[in-house]
Amino acid sequence: MTAPEKKSREQMIAGALAILMHVLLILALIFGVSWQRQTVEQVAVVELWNQTTAPVAEAPAAETEPTAPPPPPPKASKRLPPPPKVTPSSPPPAPPVKTDLAKAKADIALKDKREQERQKKAREDERLKEKEREKEKDKQKQRDKEKDKEKDKEKEREKEREKARDKDREKEKTKARELEQQKADARDKAKRDQEKAQERAREVEFEKKKQAEQEQVKQRQAAEARLQAEQERMRANEAQQQAAGRQREIEKYSDGIRARVHAKVILPPGVAPNLQVEVNVKLLPGGDLLDVRILKGSGNAAYDAAVERAVRAATPFAVPSGELFHQKFRSFEMVFKPMQ
Repeated sequence: MTAPEKKSREQMIAGALAILMHVLLILALIFGVSWQRQTVEQVAVVELWNQTTAPVAEAPAAETEPTAPPPPPPKASKRLPPPPKVTPSSPPPAPPVKTDLAKAKADIALKDKREQERQKKAREDERLKEKEREKEKDKQKQRDKEKDKEKDKEKEREKEREKARDKDREKEKTKARELEQQKADARDKAKRDQEKAQERAREVEFEKKKQAEQEQVKQRQAAEARLQAEQERMRANEAQQQAAGRQREIEKYSDGIRARVHAKVILPPGVAPNLQVEVNVKLLPGGDLLDVRILKGSGNAAYDAAVERAVRAATPFAVPSGELFHQKFRSFEMVFKPMQ
């Protein structure tokens, strides 16, 4: 049972007890008044029988109580009982009956008034308490709303923090990729430097050997000269062959890239066959695309966009490794035509 229900039940019990007390008090007063009336009536009968002997001046004494007039004289019968002997001091005075009745009524009225005031005060206190409870409920609702708002704000802040963490993680990944690329570049550079150093060492060793041979065998100078000339010719031929092979390798990879891009191009309708677009392509080692941009458009934006999309869709490309990649395929330009 809740506190308001318990208090309401106690108030109902108190009201029932108060009503019961009022009923008992009214019954007691009725009983007392009835008893007093019987006494007055007996006194009035006695005075009626004593009218021949009692003085006339005493009659107003019986009329002092307007609320209880004496009853009419009884009908005379054939044989009347002898009148009782009444002394003048025996009848009780009537005014005290009226005074006690008025006092009792005043007490009842006072008690009723006090009970009504008490009940009114209790109702007012209950109304004030109910009002306070309503205020407390409103405050609690407001606090709950504030808590909900704070929870929503905290969720939004958590989302923002999560976004910031995602952004930081993406930055770290990008930084790691850049660092890995830098390491790869450093390894490639170190390898090239080592190759150059080895080449210089070989050249130095060759010169030393050459000088030693010249010092040791002067007679073989002509043969050495011919041998050197032959070696130079062979190196030239080898260089030419290497250059030709290198060019063929470049063309092979370039043709492969161009073919993959052409296979991915979705020509928009109405494209003229004589259009051409020049693009710049930047790749990572391994053939992944780093960037693509239009250097010189064809005049048809739809065709230019189709070529750019095809380049992105065709990756990764087959590319050489080492120095050839960095020289020719790290960043290069290509021209595409619709009917190429």
